Amino acid sequence: MLSLGRRVRWARSVKPESGITLIEVMIATLVMSVIVAGVVGVVADMQQVGNRAISGENASDTARNGLLQLERDLEAANPLLPWTTTCCGSPQPSVTAYGNEIQLDLGPTGGTQQTITWSCQSGTLWRDIGTSAGTGVPEVTGVTNCAPSASSPSSNPVFTFYGAQEENLLANPASVTPAIITACSVRIQGVVQVTAGANTTPFTENVSVRLANWIRGAQPCP
Repeated sequence: MLSLGRRVRWARSVKPESGITLIEVMIATLVMSVIVAGVVGVVADMQQVGNRAISGENASDTARNGLLQLERDLEAANPLLPWTTTCCGSPQPSVTAYGNEIQLDLGPTGGTQQTITWSCQSGTLWRDIGTSAGTGVPEVTGVTNCAPSASSPSSNPVFTFYGAQEENLLANPASVTPAIITACSVRIQGVVQVTAGANTTPFTENVSVRLANWIRGAQPCP
């Protein structure tokens, strides 16, 4: 039997069982919440970056495919067509508008031909069968270098027409006519500046096509 004094000393030497207090639980919960929120934020940011990258890649592929179709049409053009427009007032809207629109015939001369119209309107590059513009297939969207109107051409037009001496036929619109553009164009360049949406890097796709069926000698070329 332990004496009373020994029992008291033994009881004092025994430590009570340690436990988790409510404050410790709250602190642990708060720390875990901060960690989880941080992980969720990082995952969300990575997902947004991935989505933007996918959107940009898809837009680039779409723009490239659209310009490949334009290239095929221009290579097969037989010939380009001198079109006119009643849009947008003067001066010479049918000339300055060539920066945004082009028409061509596919098919053999003297046979069955199909008119194709390419146009850039309100940020979309269109391919239409016939002479109407902006009602057919939207080839490329998000185009930022569409001119706002035919009388206010873009500083970087979608279509640029070059003559035999590599001169830009639209550099001085007052000195050319639609007939001169279609008869004297030897090479056509198509450029689209595209944005895939907010927080994405804009990009540029272009194509340059030397015409096989230009109308030699039909006009006095500049």
